[in-house]
Amino acid sequence: MASLVQKTVKGYKYWYIVESRRVNGKPSTLVIEYLGTTDKLLERLRQCPENASLKSYAYGDVALCCP
Repeated sequence: MASLVQKTVKGYKYWYIVESRRVNGKPSTLVIEYLGTTDKLLERLRQCPENASLKSYAYGDVALCCP
């Protein structure tokens, strides 16, 4: 299951969608998509149409569907 993760590099915050998997029996983090800085992420979300639907899944995960 994917999750949203924030990383701080040289004082700047970046957002990623990551998924945990086992590789050779050891847990590993796989980056699914780089989302950019907080400003770029907010800009992407604002471009979604007004009629976009939001669904909440088990364990508090959230998905945004832009038709």
